[in-house]
Amino acid sequence: MTRETKLQETATRKKVDKILENLGWETNEESPNCNVTTEVPKLLKQKKDLNGDEGDYFLYKSGTDEIIGIVETKRPNESIKQALSQGIEKYAKPLNVPIVFATDGNIVRAYHIKDKSELKKDGIAISNLLSELDLLKFQDSSQISTPVEVKYTKQELIKIFKRANDLLRKDGLREGVERFSEFANLLFMKMISETENQREKDGLSRRLEERYGWNYFKDWDGQRILDYINDTILPKLADKYNHSGDVFERTINIKNPDTIKEIVDRLSKLNLSIIETDVKGEAFEYFLKESVSVGNDLGEYFTPRHIVKLMVDLTDPKFGDKVYDPCCGTGGFLIEAYKSLWNKCKHTKENIELLREKTIYGRELTGTARIAKMNMILAGDGHTNINQMDSLSKPVKDVFEVILTNFPFSQETDYGSLYGFNTKDANPIFIKHIIDALTDGGIAGVVTFQGVLYDNNKVYKDIREYLLRNCEVLGVIKLHNYVFQPYTGVNTSILIFRKGKPTKKVWFFNVEEDGFEKSASKRGRKPIDQNNLKTLEEIWQTKEDTENSWGININEIENNNFNLNAETYKPKKIRAKSEAKIIPILEVTGIIKEPVKIFEGEKYYLTTGGVKDNFIVNLDKVTYTVRPSRANLLAKENDVIFSKMKDSDKSLLINKETKDLIFSTGFIVLRSKDESRLNPEFLKYIVSSKRFLEERDRLAHGSTQKAINEIDDLKKITIPILPIKLQENILKKLNSHKNILEKAHEFEKSIFEAGIDDSYFDHGEEIILKDICDDCQYGTSEKADAKKEDGTAILRMNNLTYEGELDFEDLKYIKLSKENKTKFMLNKGDILFNRTNSQDLVGKTALFDLDEEFVFASYLIRVKINKAKALPTYVVYYMNSNKIKKKLFNMAKASVNMANINAQEMLSIPIKIPALDKQKEIVSALDIQFKALHSVKELKKNSKKIIENDINSLW
Repeated sequence: MTRETKLQETATRKKVDKILENLGWETNEESPNCNVTTEVPKLLKQKKDLNGDEGDYFLYKSGTDEIIGIVETKRPNESIKQALSQGIEKYAKPLNVPIVFATDGNIVRAYHIKDKSELKKDGIAISNLLSELDLLKFQDSSQISTPVEVKYTKQELIKIFKRANDLLRKDGLREGVERFSEFANLLFMKMISETENQREKDGLSRRLEERYGWNYFKDWDGQRILDYINDTILPKLADKYNHSGDVFERTINIKNPDTIKEIVDRLSKLNLSIIETDVKGEAFEYFLKESVSVGNDLGEYFTPRHIVKLMVDLTDPKFGDKVYDPCCGTGGFLIEAYKSLWNKCKHTKENIELLREKTIYGRELTGTARIAKMNMILAGDGHTNINQMDSLSKPVKDVFEVILTNFPFSQETDYGSLYGFNTKDANPIFIKHIIDALTDGGIAGVVTFQGVLYDNNKVYKDIREYLLRNCEVLGVIKLHNYVFQPYTGVNTSILIFRKGKPTKKVWFFNVEEDGFEKSASKRGRKPIDQNNLKTLEEIWQTKEDTENSWGININEIENNNFNLNAETYKPKKIRAKSEAKIIPILEVTGIIKEPVKIFEGEKYYLTTGGVKDNFIVNLDKVTYTVRPSRANLLAKENDVIFSKMKDSDKSLLINKETKDLIFSTGFIVLRSKDESRLNPEFLKYIVSSKRFLEERDRLAHGSTQKAINEIDDLKKITIPILPIKLQENILKKLNSHKNILEKAHEFEKSIFEAGIDDSYFDHGEEIILKDICDDCQYGTSEKADAKKEDGTAILRMNNLTYEGELDFEDLKYIKLSKENKTKFMLNKGDILFNRTNSQDLVGKTALFDLDEEFVFASYLIRVKINKAKALPTYVVYYMNSNKIKKKLFNMAKASVNMANINAQEMLSIPIKIPALDKQKEIVSALDIQFKALHSVKELKKNSKKIIENDINSLW
């Protein structure tokens, strides 16, 4: 029966108790080993610090009184955002605890107090509670990376996927499912062997005898391995697991013994069990990406993992529920649901049996059903009820409490009549199949293509009406069309609905950013900070109206042919963003190429290097007769200028103060043809946006300094244009953040102008840098064009800031020989000096203070300081002082577009070296100054990000 009363916070607590226990936390507060307390902490002082407030969970470092985490729970119909705020302000800050979790027992947010950001591993947000061991890894930082050993294993695994794909192609196997299926057999044998070996180490009995294990045959020759797999191992696996339908073929389709020997040898070198991700999923993705026939073969089965996790979180399966996927592919939804239920239940013999045998159900039309079975066996079993069949051929009535699926779109079926529809279109039939299969009160999460939601075709309208009359639609989540890339760019939405009650109001949520770059690259989509899915989860229970979400009464939907397209009901203030038309930039702007006219006296001249963060930071004085040849461009008030050079983000809106400047011909000057159609200020935001700059960089060309041609290239660039009123509305919001930027810039400027006081460095004996240098080396000149998983991170000149910090935003990767990797590997305490750059930037100096693997490029010099004589931090501060920056500027030898300081010249720079204690004192004083600077930078960064996101959303 459907529950009518609201769940209380105790319901969440019960879930969290089980999850913590399954993660290895000792929650029995009477046990001497207890490392979790509820409501009140262990110590009286800790209790006193809370001023009478009672928390939910306090997580301790075992054997100590040190609290390492707070878990704040809320009842499932309240906001996680509110719970997180409460956990931070009421408990974590008073107790000086570094990490707070907020959860409703299902959706989890994890926050680092000191870093003021969510916990991330490899750039992806943590979305579950952690074991003590994993929690301890985050104590000092909100971000951690996969250990080097695991990174190596994953990188090597990707190489094996690539090689196996080539070998299996040569063996005559077709791309996609056929090749992957054969490789999956070998992966399964390797992984099940590792699992059995670990069981034996843990004192548990083996489920497969050692003679069926990988180590038993891995060192044999290829033909003997092939015969043994066909004659012994596969028959054994088939007998053990095929009772519910085919999982394993009785023979492998690989015929060449050399092929099988090479794959076995390569896999034997790796320990796959240390990789936390789904190894077979990684393999599946690789074979999928490499498949030419991607849309016809594997593509339809693959749902990105973060979308799978989201849908499982939103439907929240309970222990005892039957979970069903009628189009299970390789089992992604079923595996995630299984793992979720495993974490929520007590691991008794009866519970495990129920979970393995009477919980997970799936159907799959194609041969990938057996891959799903393999995946379930590796996840812990639960493969028994996965069948290869056409789901629509056999309707199911009132059986499953949870259904999760991404059904194949645009298919035909002969079974429409079984569901009361006279159609061959399978789209509405899949939805009817799902509704029928749910129990009363059961919940479904379904990926569907947009046409089903709004097409006025009668059968589509009928299925929408049936859905709304018989189910409560809890949410329609519109995904952007990069979510399923590189497999398909189809427009999709997620439907979440509960069977049993008619819909009264539909809540729509528009996902503009999903935490990954909008890219169709086969290399995959890189993680980014922008992620609307976090907001979606935080407000899922409360269903708030935001810029990305809105609720619509059922009457309005009924009057609109039961249309469930999110865009149809988007409020006007939000819809403004989608009213942009994409047009060529030269349709609304003109290129201005007005040369300098004869003038008397001096004028100020602005180079591209004189602009930083869209503020003027440096002007040169010139006369008409004594000026660089590039000082030959004029502009008027309300013109917009931007740099034509690749990798340069310099732009300005010309105002009364800047209209009389002379500009470098490295800029392009644009003028709005009609300010009633294009506001110049709006144009300025457009040309400084990431989307515009990416398009400019794509078109840039040249042998040394790549740049675009004013007309030939610029005419190819398109920009979004809005009605002028909407431009003005958007400008109000953007300008409020621009004001923050300007004030922060002024504060930052005052710190810069003060600079690093030269008097700090008046102590000690004057020597030259060479006297305290143990080693000095130029970086590698090899090309940085490797994939992240294949290469090593490389620092280039753009990764050093003018202030002496490292910037990792535009990080590239390089593949080096073992010898060169060792040669150019950076160590903690190394100093990096930028030997080649523009005149004003040459000489940038920064400290490498990381434990991670990085190498450095040829425009940088690596300096190793003798730490018995000087602190590297002291030397870096000295190199960034006003006196030395001026010296470097004058020392640099200018060429066409660059200036240079060689290693010998750098090492000749004089420096005063006081005693080490005095150096420490100076460093401490300067650290305080630069901490304030860092805070201002963060403020600027946040405002820039908001502006960037708003402008980019118009494309």
